[in-house]
Amino acid sequence: MKRFIDIFIFILFTVQLHAQEKSNSRPNIIFIFADDMGYNDLGIYDNPYFRTPNIDKLATSGWKFTQAYVNASNCAPSRACLMTGMFTPKHYIYTVATSERGKKENRQLVPVKNITVLDTSFHTMAEMISGAGYDCISIGKWHLGDETFGPLGAGFSKNIGGNEMGSVSSHYKNYKNELPGLQDIPDSTFLADALTNKAVDFIKAKNEKPYFLYLPFYSVHTPLQAPQSLIDKYKKIIPEGSPYSPIYAAMVHNLDQNVGKIVAAVNEYGKPDNTLIIFYSDNGPLLNYTKVNLRGEKGSLYEGGIREPLILNWKGYLQPGKIITTSFSAVDFYPTFASLVGADITSVNSKLDGQSIVPLFENKEIELKPIIWHFPAYLETYQKGGGIWRETPSSAIKLGDWKLITHYETKTTELYNLYTDPKEENNILRKNKSVAKKLERILKNYLEKTNAFIPTEKNPFFKSEVVLN
Repeated sequence: MKRFIDIFIFILFTVQLHAQEKSNSRPNIIFIFADDMGYNDLGIYDNPYFRTPNIDKLATSGWKFTQAYVNASNCAPSRACLMTGMFTPKHYIYTVATSERGKKENRQLVPVKNITVLDTSFHTMAEMISGAGYDCISIGKWHLGDETFGPLGAGFSKNIGGNEMGSVSSHYKNYKNELPGLQDIPDSTFLADALTNKAVDFIKAKNEKPYFLYLPFYSVHTPLQAPQSLIDKYKKIIPEGSPYSPIYAAMVHNLDQNVGKIVAAVNEYGKPDNTLIIFYSDNGPLLNYTKVNLRGEKGSLYEGGIREPLILNWKGYLQPGKIITTSFSAVDFYPTFASLVGADITSVNSKLDGQSIVPLFENKEIELKPIIWHFPAYLETYQKGGGIWRETPSSAIKLGDWKLITHYETKTTELYNLYTDPKEENNILRKNKSVAKKLERILKNYLEKTNAFIPTEKNPFFKSEVVLN
């Protein structure tokens, strides 16, 4: 009996020791960032045609989020929020290029003067992580500045494929003339494959230091291009007249194949038991090529523009197959990573808008915090028959199941309960005035506290006879 007790105590001690080592370990972090991928573009998120077995497996062996949000609905501001841990009024990047998008006679208000380069004063996520002793490498799209504030000036020790560009003229050989560090790639190599090959080489190198690998792909952003064999495959799968483009589907499939290569490299050459792999997208898609079972698209503050697929996988640490319904946004990554890598963020903590979700890893609850979007700009639509705008100057706030959107042109407000109405079909403002007032107060206080630009000046070129959507 004593021998049995001794063996039991030894096993219990070993398990506890292993758990303690796990909790004290500082994981490698691989952050895979898709470009313009929609909430329903993955098989695991109920796409009827797209084949994404590798990403789906990451979800079934890790965590799938159903309420994960980015903090802007197009590329550059979304990335700025991720890198700073702050909502748009704090870093001033509100949109891509100019804020005066669309025809001037259609704009009722004078929008904010947008900036396109992240200021060097910001202590980026990579600077925070590298300061904790990590090697940080960026492979892929940057879109937050070049020489002034490119990846090498933002805490990364190496940059491959990143500059001020938000897209490439071609996903084939032309990109080598536009992006740094890819000149040795054979001309016939698809861009996503080239970036993956560079990432695999980095993983194979078996770095002595823990690492943060930031892998923001240019896929599935336009121009729509993909390996021809995959296009032919989806021409047979997707029926005629479907809203899904076979080329777009092929791009998604190719991206999934590359995620599979990254996971395989970690399993063979890396530390699979101590590597956190994240799959995310920077904003929603254009509806010219795919379908989202939500309202809106890229550029919109409705769910289709800002709710994204998010998967976390940490072998042996995160419970497999868990579905996370807790509301999450991209600014939460900064404090979360700080907790995981052991970084001191005292100097910037008061400026951050997110919170660490590490308590979720330990099956604990986290505080319910508001997510705020502020877009004092214009974005024209590209859809045929889709009206004039994807978005006009607007702000939004989400707290729990409630989401409020206010429009500055029309001075109107919408309120939705996303639990009962995820497609935002029924504005229930009149029936829930107390909820609306609470959200309006939180939003107003935040915008005032950050001196956010609120567009009020009338545009002298506006023609009132133009019918707006």
